[in-house]
Amino acid sequence: YYGMSALLVANVTVTFGERWVGTCSAEWIGGALTVQNMTWDFDPATSNGHDLFFRPSGTITQTALILPGAITVSYTPDTHEIEPSDGSLLIDPTTDPPTYSGGGGSFWEVNACFIFPPEPGTVCIDPFTGGNGWFVGSGEVTNGGTTIEGTQTNAFGTITYSFTKVR
Repeated sequence: YYGMSALLVANVTVTFGERWVGTCSAEWIGGALTVQNMTWDFDPATSNGHDLFFRPSGTITQTALILPGAITVSYTPDTHEIEPSDGSLLIDPTTDPPTYSGGGGSFWEVNACFIFPPEPGTVCIDPFTGGNGWFVGSGEVTNGGTTIEGTQTNAFGTITYSFTKVR
């Protein structure tokens, strides 16, 4: 009515919408892990006034492993959904250019079948642990703060990754 006033109250949650998307692959000796539909979502619970923390999601796939002597190891299931606790990405936006560091790895129960040549003989172990590390890296955020990419190599293999900021 004319001349009356009302107090309206609302709960508002403000979150940072920053997100990074891309791919990771880990080529380990004899086998590989690939992460498809990789997403890093901002995690306000672990971020502070200086650093931005992100948690992963996506689907990881493990290829068959080829061991010395042409022994093949296959995994069922060979895919797994990444859990947020499987990794972290830290971005320090206060540096010029911004810097990043992080790591990730997933492990899950599989049925692993070992196939022995020259006569095909198969031994399966269930449960067996599948998975491994799929991301480790640090460096500068490039392209005006929109790109994270790199390659890390050690005695066990190579990890390659590329992420783009989408918000």
